[in-house]
Amino acid sequence: MKAKVLISVVLFGLALTGCQGVKKEAQDKVNQQIADSQEKAVALAEEKVNKELEKAAKEATEKAKEAKDKAVGVGLEKFAKCLKEKGAKMYGADWCGHCKKQKKMFGDAVKEIDYINCEEKSSECQQAGIKGYPTWVFADGSSQAGVNSLSDLAKRTGCGLPVEMTGPRN
Repeated sequence: MKAKVLISVVLFGLALTGCQGVKKEAQDKVNQQIADSQEKAVALAEEKVNKELEKAAKEATEKAKEAKDKAVGVGLEKFAKCLKEKGAKMYGADWCGHCKKQKKMFGDAVKEIDYINCEEKSSECQQAGIKGYPTWVFADGSSQAGVNSLSDLAKRTGCGLPVEMTGPRN
């Protein structure tokens, strides 16, 4: 009988040990699933944060560009008004590609320059001696045919460019 009890105790011990092993395996599996879930949550959070940062950076860049364009536009408006005040006139025609290019340099401020459309005012253009388009005529009587850079117009008139002008507008 003692042998039966001893065998039962040994078998119970083995069963208990086996259960503990199964319990440890189950706990390890649960711990791994928790770790995997945490990694996925962190990855998703990082992805969301990165998307938000990209969106914010894009919006900030667009706002900065708009502010710069607005500042340049205000500067160009003042520059165009100065050209007019200094007696600079641009003679051209609506069909003229070079005239369009010259006007584009001023953006919305083109409305501020003293522009004479030679299709509409041909006698004024003939009287000014205009032979090609565009032609700028300055207060001192000098003229310059062709597309002029804004910096050249500034030098010829004494009008200062309000901001550092580079690229296609200059």
